[in-house]
Amino acid sequence: APPAAVAAAAAAAQQQQKQQHQDEEGPTRADGEQAEQQQAPSQPSALQPLPHKQVPAAQRAHHPDDVGRSDGALTVDVEWYLGNQLLPPISRLCEPIDGTSPAILSEHLGLDASRYARPAGGGDDGTGEQWGFTPRCLLADAERFRGCEPVSFSCFACSAKVTLSSVLREGDGPPRSAMQCEHCQSPMWGLNSPRELSAFLSNRVDMLVRQHTKMYYDSWLVCDDRSCGRRTRQQPPAGDACPEGCQGRLRPEYSEEKLYEQLKFIESI
Repeated sequence: APPAAVAAAAAAAQQQQKQQHQDEEGPTRADGEQAEQQQAPSQPSALQPLPHKQVPAAQRAHHPDDVGRSDGALTVDVEWYLGNQLLPPISRLCEPIDGTSPAILSEHLGLDASRYARPAGGGDDGTGEQWGFTPRCLLADAERFRGCEPVSFSCFACSAKVTLSSVLREGDGPPRSAMQCEHCQSPMWGLNSPRELSAFLSNRVDMLVRQHTKMYYDSWLVCDDRSCGRRTRQQPPAGDACPEGCQGRLRPEYSEEKLYEQLKFIESI
């Protein structure tokens, strides 16, 4: 046979063996990349508010078509869009206007204003920018100590729960003594003597002070971005930036301001 015919036959046999080897091993790398590109989902844009806030926002994202086909199982996280898409540009536009701040704008958007208050600097929590600002020391006790924990225990006579926020009970008439149960009307909540009552209340107050002091010295830090929900006791190396890579900042879960207000509330009792 001519040399050219022999070379052509050898090339055809080699090509046939190579094709058979590829069929046995499966698709090539190019075919695999092409298949992955065809199966890759499009860019997600809608967020689903899952009950586990520790899940990052990127993992809670779904395509709008998936949200529409879910029959209400997937819903848009409106709070995320208000806090991350609308509030930043609105804050930049309103920054030259006196009497506005991110905290005030977030409150008008229906968000939690305490999350967007400016970081404390020199003891200022951002509320000093608001018009008509009233210092805490001039607020009424009901407003100032609204988030404080009262002294609580059970009545020794009827086992009803008692919350003591003042030694006087104010109502329509003149103030009355709060040293009796509201349910069974037992004086001193069933205790036998004023000395026993004094020792009992002293122990309850001391336990409450120790509880809140421990909460402060536990030094828990939480991310102010609710879509992140990071909670840790480790101080990040990058200042107060959240190590999860979100846009939030790590804030004390129980700050010295809360501890001070709690101690002042106990003192006011």
